Amino acid sequence: GLSGINPKELGFKMLYPTIFRLLGVGCIFTATAAHPAEIRLGEPHSTVQTLNVDTFRPALNDPVNRLWLLKFGAAWDAWSRPLEKTLDTIAPDLVGKIAIGKVDCSAPDGKEICEELKVVNYPTIIVYHDGDFFKYPSWRRDADSMIEFAERMSKP
Repeated sequence: GLSGINPKELGFKMLYPTIFRLLGVGCIFTATAAHPAEIRLGEPHSTVQTLNVDTFRPALNDPVNRLWLLKFGAAWDAWSRPLEKTLDTIAPDLVGKIAIGKVDCSAPDGKEICEELKVVNYPTIIVYHDGDFFKYPSWRRDADSMIEFAERMSKP
């Protein structure tokens, strides 16, 4: 968990704390997915989870995976693809520490989430923990830097 860690000390900036309580009453997503992604709930993830309007809220509500590193990108974006490969590489090393999810903002079943969170640049990395969204506090997106960040965040 994050007990004893002040996210602001790590360089986080809370994103719309009252608007984006996606787990509460404030935001409503409608299902538009033709092919909804499936996620496993109730167990730590060893792979990057593909999230869409049907799976986003259940994934973030999963008590086993309370800390998420979320990558928002587009299939056509040249900068999103290398980051996705990095996340695929580090996901097995972070099982039980942080779950990793990706949302395709160019897909009909991901566009609504990206619009709701006001994601306009790709790729965008957002950290989610227990109802709050924070910007990833670094431009360092190599595997070692991201593993170091995830390990710091997951310490009790």
